[in-house]
Amino acid sequence: ALYRRVRQRFPNVGVVLQSRLRRTKHDVQLLLEEGIAHIRLCKGIYLEPRAIAYTSPELIRKNFEALLEHLLAGGASVGIATHDEQLVWAAEQLLEK
Repeated sequence: ALYRRVRQRFPNVGVVLQSRLRRTKHDVQLLLEEGIAHIRLCKGIYLEPRAIAYTSPELIRKNFEALLEHLLAGGASVGIATHDEQLVWAAEQLLEK
């Protein structure tokens, strides 16, 4: 909600989403439906409880890849924010598709 309010005043502002958070898939869907296309995707560093966040590094990576694929398919402009070499490679593969 805060992002939407700020975006009304400053339309070029973007948002950062974390693949660690379980809610991010839903957030991506809402943002794509609203036509908001400036998104930066990162793994996330904050240690949240398992109820709201993935704790397995492999699940976080898989979610990152799935979210990136969904964002790209939805026409979003995505900033890929990671130093994780596996994810950089996976992102390059998705972009080549």
